[in-house]
Amino acid sequence: TGREAVALLRGRDRALRAAADTLRTTPEEVPARVEQLREQAKKAAASAGRGAEVDLDALTAKAEPVADVPVLTAVVDGVGAKQLPELADHCKNKLGPSVVVLGTAEEGKVALIAAVDPAVVARGVRAGELVKVAAGIVGGGGGGKDTMAQAGGRDPSKLSEAVQSARQAVVACLES
Repeated sequence: TGREAVALLRGRDRALRAAADTLRTTPEEVPARVEQLREQAKKAAASAGRGAEVDLDALTAKAEPVADVPVLTAVVDGVGAKQLPELADHCKNKLGPSVVVLGTAEEGKVALIAAVDPAVVARGVRAGELVKVAAGIVGGGGGGKDTMAQAGGRDPSKLSEAVQSARQAVVACLES
C-alpha cells in the first residue's frame, strides 16, 4: 500500500498545484480563493437578473408634460437591452398615461424602446413610429406594436440625438 499511497498523494498534489496556478494563488490559499469566486458568482448572478440599479424616482422625475401627457425621453447608462422593456414598463406604471422612450448603448450597439399608454395611442402617438424615427439616426431599425416597440442601431455617438428626435416626434403628434 506504500507505493500506491505515495502515488495517490503525488497525483492529488499535482492537481492542487494545477488548480492553484489556474486560480493564480498558492496551493494553501485555494479553498479561500474558491470561496471568494463563489461569492462573486452569486453576486453577479443576482445582479444579472435585475440589471443595473436605476433610480426610478430620479428617472421618472425627468418626465415633462406635453399637452397634459407626461413624456419621458432619456438615455439610461448601465442598463442592457434586455432590461429596457422592464424599465420602460416601470416608468410608465409610475407616470400613468404617458410616453416613455429610453435608449442605452452596450458593446458598441444602441438599444431603444418606446412605451406608449393606450390612452395616448388614441391621441395619435405610436411606439413603432417613435422607434423608427430614433433608430434612423443611430443607423438601425426596429418596430413593434402601437404601445411597445424596440429598435437597435450601430452608432452610440448619436444616441442622445436619437432620443431627442423621438421626443420631437411626440411633441409634433400631441401638439398638432
